Amino acid sequence: MTITIELTPEKEAALREKGRPARKDAAAYVAALVEQDIDEAADSAERPLSELLEGLTGVVKSGGNLRLSENCGEQFADYLVEKRRRGHL
Repeated sequence: MTITIELTPEKEAALREKGRPARKDAAAYVAALVEQDIDEAADSAERPLSELLEGLTGVVKSGGNLRLSENCGEQFADYLVEKRRRGHL
């Protein structure tokens, strides 16, 4: 497939410079970037969500001194017990 894009001379020169270490001209460098992006997207689509979020769980701060992501299971269980005690479950 052939794709034509319009770039400023400065952008074209920058592409040539980026491709130079790999001995690729601007077109080959752009083609390699597109292939890499597609391959990475395909790899991430095949990975389970738990792997994609690995290392991110619990890193969002809720602000203040609240620790909203701690003991969630226990808190939910306590909530259900209380709801049942009140006759709403």
